[in-house]
Amino acid sequence: MGLNPDPPDLAHEGAEQAPERLFWVLKNGIKMTGMPAFGMTHTDDQIWAIVAFLKQLPRLNPQQYAAMLKEAGVRPSPAGGEPEAAPAPGAAPPSPH
Repeated sequence: MGLNPDPPDLAHEGAEQAPERLFWVLKNGIKMTGMPAFGMTHTDDQIWAIVAFLKQLPRLNPQQYAAMLKEAGVRPSPAGGEPEAAPAPGAAPPSPH
């Protein structure tokens, strides 16, 4: 089950959409889908930065994407899933489950 219609796959659709459309979708979300609105938690400048990233994402090769994650302090998941944020400097390492 899940939400219907599905939220947009912005990782792939970003190249096809106008920047203004992406901005609107990110800021306002899409009702009745899993696409949240970022307008209450992000500034317009932050949303435009996400738009810029989405426009570049389809052109990134895996090495470029990995370099961006490293520069942002994010490490890939060892299981190949979603990346994880690196712990803050001086933070205790997470305990194993």
